[in-house]
Amino acid sequence: MPDDESLHRLLRRMGAGDRLAVHVFYRRVEPFLLGLARRWLDAGLRRRLDSVDVAQSAFRRILRASTSARFEDEARVLAWVAAIVHNRICSEARKTKSERRESTWSALEEWQPADSRRSPAESAADADEVEALRSAMEGLPEIDRKAIVLHDFHGLEFAEIARLLGRPSADAARKVHSRGLARLRKRLRSRGAT
Repeated sequence: MPDDESLHRLLRRMGAGDRLAVHVFYRRVEPFLLGLARRWLDAGLRRRLDSVDVAQSAFRRILRASTSARFEDEARVLAWVAAIVHNRICSEARKTKSERRESTWSALEEWQPADSRRSPAESAADADEVEALRSAMEGLPEIDRKAIVLHDFHGLEFAEIARLLGRPSADAARKVHSRGLARLRKRLRSRGAT
């Protein structure tokens, strides 16, 4: 079996019980799995969970699902793999009752103003702004919210976002992101936040 065989073909072979395909598939997706886990684990979960554990757990799920998973191209396989990693992390977050402290929100909550001499009133106003942003984000369509989180909170490039969201190109992901930001601004304005 060639080492450069496409992931979707390797996945089919895995589903048919080909052990060599399992080995090659894992070797090819392991860096991707680890990179996603490192990026998406927030500080709270990182104390309890290692990115290697997340990657291995995700791969076990991939193995179990390989008998029924059918994809026509590598991008869809990678998006599916990313969804499995994301779901694993969300599951851990729920177990530890830190669903709201996933990496999306922890970046907002851990933010500290540059001027630490702020008054309690100023700190309360900041907390209100964070809550307004959280509420506005929760009201967005999921695809818009994901595009904003992946780009603005995790710093991913649009090409990678396109792959994760199953979009055909970086430009398509950029458009989803722009549309999401426009909707977010509108929601914030309607609440009196700017």
